[in-house]
Amino acid sequence: MIYIVQFFGLVMILLGLALLIRPDGVINTVNANLETAGLHWSAVIVRLVLGGALIAVAPRSAFTVTFYVLGALSLAAAQAILVMARERMISILKWGLNLGAKFARPVGLLARLLGGFLICAVI
Repeated sequence: MIYIVQFFGLVMILLGLALLIRPDGVINTVNANLETAGLHWSAVIVRLVLGGALIAVAPRSAFTVTFYVLGALSLAAAQAILVMARERMISILKWGLNLGAKFARPVGLLARLLGGFLICAVI
């Protein structure tokens, strides 16, 4: 499970870097796949796996309570997305993507910091 958390941390660092360097590329990729059912299901599956991994690794991490809270939030988000209609999720994503031009780089920086935290906390 530690490897799963480290993998997610690495993916977050790389996506954060992509948002810092070319935010339009990331935004355009999400826009291109916005209407697919795979986006909805992958959002649920990623949050379930990440939440379960964070909770499983929490006792061995340097920040046990933080990992439990992040894991619980991830599982709650997965449940919310699962019961949410796909049209509603698409409208929320469109709203967030419209903000992307202003906030993509700060979000990219936060993603890199969180990814680094996940990796460092389980080493």
